[in-house]
Amino acid sequence: MQKEKLYFSEHLRLLNEYANDAIFTSDSNRNILYANKKAAVIYGYERDELLSMKMDNLISPKSLELMHERLQELLDNKSILYESYHVRKNGEIFPVELSITYFSSEDNDYILSIHRDISERKEAEKNINHLTNLYATLSQINQTIVRENNKEELFKKISKIPVDFGKMIGCALYIKDEISDRLILKSCYGIENYFNYLLNQKDNNKSEDFVSKAFEEDKPRIINSLRNYNTNSQWIIRAAEAGINSCAAAAIHFYSKPVGALVLYSQDENYFNTPELKLLEEITTDISFALEVFDRNQKREQYEKEIEENEKRLARLFSNLPGIAYRCQVDRDWTMEFMSDATFNITGYTPDEFIENKIISYGDLILPEDRQFVWDEIQSAIKKNSSFTLVYRIKPREGSYRWVWERGVSIKDTAGNVVALEGFVSDITDTKEASEKLQKSEESFKYLFKHNPLSMWIYDINSWNFLEVNDAAISKYGYTREEFFLMTLVELRPEEEKENLIENLRKKRVRVTETGEWKHKLKNGEVIDVLIISHQIEFKNTDAVLVVAIDITDRKKTQTELLFAKEKAEAANKLKSEFLAQMSHEIRTPVNVILSFSNLIKDTIDSYLDQDMKEGFNAIEHASTRLIRTIDSILNMAQIQTGAFEINLEVISLYDDILLILHKEFLPFAQSKNLIFSIEVNCNSSLIEGDSYCISQLFANLVDNAIKYTDKGEVKINLHCSEENILVEVTDSGVGISEEFLPYIFHAFSQEETGYTRRFEGSGLGLALVKSYCDMNKAKIEVKSKKNIGTTFTVSFQKI
Repeated sequence: MQKEKLYFSEHLRLLNEYANDAIFTSDSNRNILYANKKAAVIYGYERDELLSMKMDNLISPKSLELMHERLQELLDNKSILYESYHVRKNGEIFPVELSITYFSSEDNDYILSIHRDISERKEAEKNINHLTNLYATLSQINQTIVRENNKEELFKKISKIPVDFGKMIGCALYIKDEISDRLILKSCYGIENYFNYLLNQKDNNKSEDFVSKAFEEDKPRIINSLRNYNTNSQWIIRAAEAGINSCAAAAIHFYSKPVGALVLYSQDENYFNTPELKLLEEITTDISFALEVFDRNQKREQYEKEIEENEKRLARLFSNLPGIAYRCQVDRDWTMEFMSDATFNITGYTPDEFIENKIISYGDLILPEDRQFVWDEIQSAIKKNSSFTLVYRIKPREGSYRWVWERGVSIKDTAGNVVALEGFVSDITDTKEASEKLQKSEESFKYLFKHNPLSMWIYDINSWNFLEVNDAAISKYGYTREEFFLMTLVELRPEEEKENLIENLRKKRVRVTETGEWKHKLKNGEVIDVLIISHQIEFKNTDAVLVVAIDITDRKKTQTELLFAKEKAEAANKLKSEFLAQMSHEIRTPVNVILSFSNLIKDTIDSYLDQDMKEGFNAIEHASTRLIRTIDSILNMAQIQTGAFEINLEVISLYDDILLILHKEFLPFAQSKNLIFSIEVNCNSSLIEGDSYCISQLFANLVDNAIKYTDKGEVKINLHCSEENILVEVTDSGVGISEEFLPYIFHAFSQEETGYTRRFEGSGLGLALVKSYCDMNKAKIEVKSKKNIGTTFTVSFQKI
């Protein structure tokens, strides 16, 4: 037992002797009885010197009072831990962390104290606080730029932030005056007397010569000691009086051109080092960004005004049309998306009551016995990819049914799918009723025929000779009645349309009513557009056709103007889309700032981070990287949609230049999920012609999705060849895609799981971009998938 005690005592002695902290033992009067080697190193004394001293001799005078307070606490609690300031033999005062224990042995009281030199830790904390102030400054400026819409107010607030958050004593912002070609002090904050001096200078751009140099040379300028600045300028004297000891200036840009400068002032010499200079450059970059945003916003407002004016012009054109201009869905209700103001005049309902079938559908207005006819005719026109012309009856809100004439065309998307109908509906009730009354009474017919304000005639269905013509036709066309009787129907047509007319007439189609648009030639040579409504009748025991000709020349002109206005509005909207694509690119700056400063802080305090804080920094980095990836996807999609995306075709190796690199890049991601990630090559050559960026992004998206949606099993890339193509298969054993969702996977923003409960992150743009990249590189992509089993994407390229 005695031997074990001796061994333990020797072991304890060695631990104390070679510890990294100073260890002292003192008696109740604080006389030093023992000091280890590290104590002599830290305090600069020989060990023999320490043994002749009291503990009080090592304490800085400013910490003696604190020591006496803590000693009383030591007597009560037997053990204390606190920070204090001690003094070395050379007089240097330094911070220490004290762990003191009070104990008794053989009826004597002793004090064991462990002293840890925390100078480096305190310096690190000081640096962290300083960096925190710099970050807070930049963060506040970014927030101000986002929130402030007034340029002058923005300048004022930016000048205030470095003083309030960055511990500067002053900040000044200069902007170049285009008229005088001088830098003008636009806003300032702090050191009021000094700024008043600058503002009272007649030529204030020369008051601080280093500011002008920073602007003219487009390079940051730093004065870290005004005492040593080699100039006799009056501003140096004034700056010293204001307590300025160092300052720095950097240029502000507007679309890469210097337009101003920002100046920061500090009361400390040698204040502006790399972090401070980076802060200055970041602030000027953010101000430059803000100026460009103000400019783009102003242009955007102008674009919006132009779009609004075009929309008003379009609305005026619609309101002046005598009938209903519309856009509707191709369903049995003819669900309306747009109707012009004349809707009320014809139907008795407002356009709003029809939109999305709010009160009534347009299909409900069509008489039941005409509905199938309307549906069949339109479906036939869609199949033939032609316009359609219809005459049918509708039931308005008040009164009996009305006859309408409709002309329209189907609208298709880029994939060739019909998405809507656009057309025009005109009330022809009066014309139709006049035609029906002609059949009831010859006298009534003659009267109506003669006095009808619309051009009318009757021609022989076999010989095409005119049998009768009304006064309106004589007046409109310029021929006498006798001249009409010597003519055939063909002679009213321009030369280029006569052949088509003869072909149609020879078909001798028998219908109760036919309609169509044609061109007619007047006697004076003028060609007009006419709407023809023809009705087969018996006239004087002869098979004949009654024709009503409506001059629609003005209407056609209006429709042309309408189309022009629509195209102009679409062009303006395209400009807006291009603007939004540019704005998406600018979002990267603040995200990169957040990521950079987060990494800087993490690297600075890495040795003091616990696991929770490390996970927090990792979360910041992951979220920032995710946002940047989303922004890149949005930007690429915007460029593709606006036609701004350019490709560079070159000969590349799918395996060496693309797949092998991606395999190395994504292998850590797969390993982090315990997945097998392999690549298999069964092809002698993988050379293709394509854009390397597009193809790399194509497969990066496919591999990223495969790993992301696979929790166990494997992800495999298989490169193989057919006679004409090189094929790449990306296969996973992940969650799979439901059969119902497969038709939508290449649609932008489409995701099988949506909302806040979805399990996987992403913007829904990845596969839409993949499809676009394939199309641009003349590649084909196919997908096979089973839910909860896995998915295989196959991309095929032409061999070269």
